[in-house]
Amino acid sequence: WKLRRSFRTRFLTTMNEKRSITELAATKFASLVSEWKFREPLIQEEKWMTRLSFLHDIGIAIEIEIDWRELEVFVLLVRLEHGSLPGGYYVSNGRVCRKHLVNVLREQGWIALNRRERRRKSASRTLEAFEESIERARTLVLDHVAQIVSRADVIFGAGE
Repeated sequence: WKLRRSFRTRFLTTMNEKRSITELAATKFASLVSEWKFREPLIQEEKWMTRLSFLHDIGIAIEIEIDWRELEVFVLLVRLEHGSLPGGYYVSNGRVCRKHLVNVLREQGWIALNRRERRRKSASRTLEAFEESIERARTLVLDHVAQIVSRADVIFGAGE
């Protein structure tokens, strides 16, 4: 699924373009639902960010956060509270509730990431560069979703 070529050479500015990017992200991560039993994404839209939250019955969610200011995509793992998204952003009820996937990969020893590999942010702020960011996030998630699902209990330690 590609965006129309005319969108690729200028900055993201319109609601239609944001909607197209959000739809692209939902499409790119659809296998979380079809193959890994995550629920259809909850979509939360704010002025500077759109978040797609894929919740799983094992008490964890994978969030795809689209930052409209940075034209960047971030992947976070979320500890659910009673099957729902937590009230806080990084901390809820005195416990860590969100972690960036790249940090979890490093913490768990699932992959060694150096700064260059962790974030290949393009100097270009075109939609084409943004598409590439979505694809990198997709690859990172799909390469590690089996570990995330099978080891969800260790991602957020008991003391966090």
